[in-house]
Amino acid sequence: GNGLVNLLLALLLCFFFLKDGTRWVPWLSAQTGPRAARHVAALSYKTWATLSEFIRQQALVGFIDAFFIGLGLWIFDVPLVLPLAVLTFFGAFIPIIGAFVAGAFAVLIALVDEGLTTALIILGIVLLVQQLEGNVLQPIIQGRGFNLHAGVVILAVTAGGSLAGITGAFLGVPVAALIAVIYRYVRDELDGRHPELHPDGTRARLEGGEDGTVLTHEQAPPEADVPTGPATSG
Repeated sequence: GNGLVNLLLALLLCFFFLKDGTRWVPWLSAQTGPRAARHVAALSYKTWATLSEFIRQQALVGFIDAFFIGLGLWIFDVPLVLPLAVLTFFGAFIPIIGAFVAGAFAVLIALVDEGLTTALIILGIVLLVQQLEGNVLQPIIQGRGFNLHAGVVILAVTAGGSLAGITGAFLGVPVAALIAVIYRYVRDELDGRHPELHPDGTRARLEGGEDGTVLTHEQAPPEADVPTGPATSG
């Protein structure tokens, strides 16, 4: 019952985020006043982009796990290859337990259908893929996507798991990435590097009134033309 309620709430919130998502950042910026509005808008954009990148990377890791484990199951003629591959893909979003459950299902089905030898081979394939994914592939992918060193990613996962268990292991990397985003923004702001500029060369800008404010992007001027001193009128 609790899972069903959470699913319905997630679907409802997803609908409102898609319907009214463009109004959240301008509304939040309006509550902070004109001096902080651009910082709130820029940080909101950067943190949302970081969290979106985290989901994309988890999906990529899950796909790689599902592909190679599914390939091993297919080579050894284990039944239910596609359902097990799908289960492995979604299991990648749940640290530790997800990979363990997906791998256990694959090994058990191989044991029942093909015997002990094939089950042991599938167990070896699952362990090999998961070890490569957890210790090599995931730190490299997340390190590049978040602009974090692979060692920082490993430390974030370890610290999160030690402090908050499975939830902490799952949230360790995005939390570390958000801290890095805020730190870099503050550092660039203090150095006058205009951190409100997006990676695609646009700048967050608030338009409209209080009842119809929208967040748009305007093309940023060339670096040489960006003023570094006090704004002047005229």
